Amino acid sequence: HPGNRLRGDVVDERDPSVPGETDLLAALELQRVLQALPPRRRRIFVLHRWRGLSYNQIALSLGLSVKTVEVEMGRALKGLRAWQHDNVA
Repeated sequence: HPGNRLRGDVVDERDPSVPGETDLLAALELQRVLQALPPRRRRIFVLHRWRGLSYNQIALSLGLSVKTVEVEMGRALKGLRAWQHDNVA
């Protein structure tokens, strides 16, 4: 109960749904890593992972073969996994 706390007690009253500093730094670093991807690869990654488009939908919208989308997505994931391996404890 708040009235029973002694002066000087530290209480963590953060909202657990609000990201902490570590989460924000990781998100900023991920954004930096994504920006470093070649433009087509980044676009394919975003369309698939964040917009939910299928490889076929991406291929049609970008005028690429489905195989090209698969290869680019694989390369994007490989790069992100390498970054994660190097940067996440």
